[in-house]
Amino acid sequence: MKKKYMALQFATVLDREKLERETKKMEAAGFSREEAENFILEKSERTSPPPISFQRIVGVYGIILKQKDSGEPPVVRSFAAAGSNEGSLVNFAFRIFAELEPSKKDPPVVFCGNEGYAMQILLSKTNERTLAERSGIVLRSGDNSFIAKNYGNTLSLFLDTSDKFGTNYTNKYSKVLFDPRDFDSLYALPVHIAAGRMFREKDWYGMLNLSRRACEDIFLRSVNILDNQKNTGIKTGDDRGGEEESLMYPELPAPGDKCAFVTITGKKHRAVKWEDVEKYATSRMSETKIKTVEEAPALEFPEFQL
Repeated sequence: MKKKYMALQFATVLDREKLERETKKMEAAGFSREEAENFILEKSERTSPPPISFQRIVGVYGIILKQKDSGEPPVVRSFAAAGSNEGSLVNFAFRIFAELEPSKKDPPVVFCGNEGYAMQILLSKTNERTLAERSGIVLRSGDNSFIAKNYGNTLSLFLDTSDKFGTNYTNKYSKVLFDPRDFDSLYALPVHIAAGRMFREKDWYGMLNLSRRACEDIFLRSVNILDNQKNTGIKTGDDRGGEEESLMYPELPAPGDKCAFVTITGKKHRAVKWEDVEKYATSRMSETKIKTVEEAPALEFPEFQL
């Protein structure tokens, strides 16, 4: 049986620049500064994490699984990026999807992190950025624009609502979106709490590690539930006493070369070696030999434009 899965997890923080833009928009419509600020404050602090429209993407992690048929071993790959260049991170998420060649006839199933809202976050931020580009608005100077020539067809597929419960990436109850919480009732890691601190400290290695832990949790829980739905045995062997073979899941791979990046607003993105992430993620940046990501050794791969 053919499989095309992707686990998607974002690290997000409260987008304070967005709050200021929304406040000014309300003032232009005739609201007083106090009325606008009170309204925005109420909306942004009503829930934790804040509403999707007020979140800013500062990290993304994706795990893809491809298997042509049940007789072949699945191919599993991981991808990661973090930084202050939200436009680059949005493009990076679409680049991960490109590995699965999404189409209407052969759509990948997405395991949604961020409490089941990962796809809504991606679509919200993508539509916000394309609107800004078409309107001549600069969201953040130095951010990458959306690469329509590369990812426009995928965005069009994600926004197609013609098949309500089939290939519909806007409906959480469709067959292409999967939230393991609907079956195991486990909580999702509150990534936004730690992400806020890491963003303030520019701890991009910590952000990459945080995103990975949350994404791997979503991936393993989802695959486990799907295997249970298909009655896939945990062990195989002769019931009459033959030797059993464990079917435990293999360890998920870390992102390989050209699959992990740090992308800073106004600067070119830099490749990151995952060994460095493992080494520095649990320490504060000020306590390590590498105090900022700019000082870390890096290689450039222009062919992988974010």
